[in-house]
Amino acid sequence: MLHKFSDKLAQKTINFIDDIAEKLRSFGKIALANFEEIIQNSDFELFKSQIWCSDEVLEKLAEQIKKILEICGEIQEDGDEDKIGYLIYPLIDEIILYYHKELWKIYAQKSNS
Repeated sequence: MLHKFSDKLAQKTINFIDDIAEKLRSFGKIALANFEEIIQNSDFELFKSQIWCSDEVLEKLAEQIKKILEICGEIQEDGDEDKIGYLIYPLIDEIILYYHKELWKIYAQKSNS
C-alpha cells in the first residue's frame, strides 16, 4: 500500500513539474531539463539506495512535502518581478491543495502504524 501511495505521489509530482515547466516555456523562460542541472539547483534531499521501514518513508515524504509547500509559499509571496506570477498562481494553488491533502494522509498513516 505504501509503495502504491509513493508511486502515485511521485507521478503527480512529475506531472506538476511538467506543468510548471510548460508554463515557464510558454512565457519564454528557461525550464531546467537536464537531470544534472536539476540536482545542482534542487533544495530536495536525494536518498541513497537502502532498505527502508515504513515510518522512515512516511517521515521523509512528509519532509519533502513540507518543503514543496514552503517553496509554493515563497512563490506566492514573490514580488512578481517578471509579471507572470499571477498566471502561475492557479497552478501553485492546485499544488498546495494536493500536497496538503497528501500530508494529511501521511500523518494519518503514521498514527495508525
